[in-house]
Amino acid sequence: MATGMIFSGEGFDTFAMVLERFQHQADDITTVWDQLADRFTDLQSRNFDSQGATMSGGWSPLSPNYAKWKATHHPGKKILDRGGDLRESLAGKLGIRELTRTSMTVGTQIPYAHYHQYGTRHMPARRLIGDVPVNEQLEWAKVLQKHLVEGVV
Repeated sequence: MATGMIFSGEGFDTFAMVLERFQHQADDITTVWDQLADRFTDLQSRNFDSQGATMSGGWSPLSPNYAKWKATHHPGKKILDRGGDLRESLAGKLGIRELTRTSMTVGTQIPYAHYHQYGTRHMPARRLIGDVPVNEQLEWAKVLQKHLVEGVV
């Protein structure tokens, strides 16, 4: 029997409550974490495609000067997707993905991600990881519940 599962992160309140309810029943849920890490990646891809609307109500537009420069030097690139590294680190294969029997850590190691998430004096916050929609959290909970209650994934 597990001593406890670890799950924390911005925007996952509903899922964390469901997880806490069942933690005494879990011993090894690595297969669940694998599925949820895939769902996180898919959610991040939708968030980038929607320019933040999926998780944080939409990202602030670029400043007029930077928008003009970006249109010239990186035509067609959306907000927070200039070189593709940030997107690939959250919505692709280059991010953090550490799964153990009782915990899952997903995210990015891109050093400048913090500045986008929280903003600076000269740049508005554009939350990369925002509020996970409740319906998505409930889907995560269903994956976990199926494993814990039925013993399958």
